[in-house]
Amino acid sequence: MSSASNTPVTATAAGGSINITDLGGLHYSLNQLLRIQGELQSLIDHDLPMLNNALTASVNGTTVNAYINNYSTWLHAVTSVSSDMQALFNYLNPIVAAVDNTLGY
Repeated sequence: MSSASNTPVTATAAGGSINITDLGGLHYSLNQLLRIQGELQSLIDHDLPMLNNALTASVNGTTVNAYINNYSTWLHAVTSVSSDMQALFNYLNPIVAAVDNTLGY
């Protein structure tokens, strides 16, 4: 992308307009959103269940059990963040694609 990608752009989208002050930075941010959302999904699908199962099988005690009993809360919190990140990506990605197309990138 050229330095023109840092030219401010105003795009109209669902819910109003959006001012893009750094298109290159926005592209980078979208890539980071995807990467982090993927890591969160891996936590949800694999790492948190494995941790919960390993803890449940290997240790017992009042304090540990209190944390283990909060497993569904952990999972819900991570799932909520992951969903919000996916929604933000789903909102921004078509806007960026349209701006890229308009600017000829």
